[in-house]
Amino acid sequence: MGATATQVRTDRPGTVRAGRPRPTRSVWAQMWRERWMYLFILPGFLYFVVFRYLPLLGNVAAFQDYSPYLGFSGSSWVGLTNFVNLFTDPDVAIALKNTLVISLLQIVFAFPAPILLALLLNSIMSCRVRRFVQSVVYLPHFIGWVILISLWQEILGGAGLVNQILQSFGAGPIDWMSNPETFKLLVVAQVIWKEIGWGPSSSWPRSPRSTRSCTRRWWSTAPTRGGASGTSRCPASSTSSCCC
Repeated sequence: MGATATQVRTDRPGTVRAGRPRPTRSVWAQMWRERWMYLFILPGFLYFVVFRYLPLLGNVAAFQDYSPYLGFSGSSWVGLTNFVNLFTDPDVAIALKNTLVISLLQIVFAFPAPILLALLLNSIMSCRVRRFVQSVVYLPHFIGWVILISLWQEILGGAGLVNQILQSFGAGPIDWMSNPETFKLLVVAQVIWKEIGWGPSSSWPRSPRSTRSCTRRWWSTAPTRGGASGTSRCPASSTSSCCC
C-alpha cells in the first residue's frame, strides 16, 4: 500500500482504525518550541564562531605581503610567493631538522622521565619524604617559560653561576645557553625539569588521609578465578612497596 496522509492505528488484534492525519510542524515552530534548549546552546555556538571560525579569515595573510600597520585591506597581494619562499629557503630545512631532532630527544628522554619518577616515589617508604619530593618537583610546572629561561640564564649563561665557579678554578667561561651544540639538549632538559612533576601526578601515591600514619593502599587489577579482572588490595601487614 502506498504512502497516504492517514495514520493507521491498531487498538487490539483484528481491529484496524484509520486515524486523523498527523499535523506537521514547521521548522520555526519546532525551534520556538525548543527555544530554551537553543538558548543554552547559544553561548557555546558564539564561542566557536567568534574565537574559532572568524580567525580563519586571517589566513588570507598567507597570500599577501602582510604588514600589521596596513592591515589586510592595505597589504598587497603576492599570490603563492610566500609558499615558494617557504620551500626554497635553506633555513626552513634547518629549522625542520632541529624540530625533528628536539622532538625525538623529547620522546627518548622526556617521555619516560615522569614514569621513572613515579616508580621512584612509589618505592619511598617515608611518607614525609615522598610528600616533600612531590611538592618540589611539582612546583616548576606553574613557572612561566620566560621566568624559566631567565633562571637557566642566571645559572648557565655567560655570566652565570656555573661559569663563575669554572673561572674560580681557572677554566674559561662557556656560554651554554647560546651554544648551538648544547641548545637541543638544554631545551629537552628544560622540558624535563618543568614538566616531570606534572606528568606522573595521576600515578603518584596520594597523600595519606591521616597525618599520624600512612594508611593509603594501592589498588591494582588482578585476574580472578574465573579469568575476569577484579580488584585486590595490599593487606595492612604487607611489607611490599605497593603499601606505604
